[in-house]
Order: sequence, then C-alpha cells, then structure tokens
Amino acid sequence: MLERLEEKPKVSACQRIGKRKPATNRPISFRVESSSTVTSILQKAKRLREIEGYQSIYLCPDRTLEERTIRKKLVEQLKEKRANDPNKRYYISGINVMCEEK
Repeated sequence: MLERLEEKPKVSACQRIGKRKPATNRPISFRVESSSTVTSILQKAKRLREIEGYQSIYLCPDRTLEERTIRKKLVEQLKEKRANDPNKRYYISGINVMCEEK
C-alpha cells in the first residue's frame, strides 16, 4: 500500500490492534523511523481513495486518549454543521471546525 503512495519507508514495527472477531477487520499499527516520513505518508493518504482496491483504507496519526476525545467532538460538530448548511464547505483545521463558501 505504501508503495502505491510512492513511499518506501523503513518500517520498524507492525501489528494488528484489538482482539479477533469474526467478519471484522482489525486496524494495523505500524511505526516508521522518522517523523518526516510520517508527515509525508499522511499528506499522501488522500490518494488512496483514487486507487482501485484501496478506497476503504484510511490512514491516521497515532493519538492519545485526550486527542481522540477532542477529535471525536470535532467530527460530531463537523457532521452537524454540514447537515444544517450543505451549501458551505466545512472542514477541521487544528482544533476548530472551519467554514468557506463552495
């Protein structure tokens, strides 16, 4: 998958997360050696939507429990604003939900 993003990082660790459950896919956590590689991979992650067979693959940074809680609230706000005003483009930037005209 990373080769499809034109990245060939040195992966230092790779493992599945969570317990096995029938008919479900478990996330994979992997570690690369440099933070610049992580940044590069995450910037290119949107390209996966355009590659056949990778449309349901998502990459996201490792987050602490506090960061996950904040992110979840932001995503809820984002969904609410998009539902209330579909004529504007809403997105998350940092810790804010931003708005611009379409």
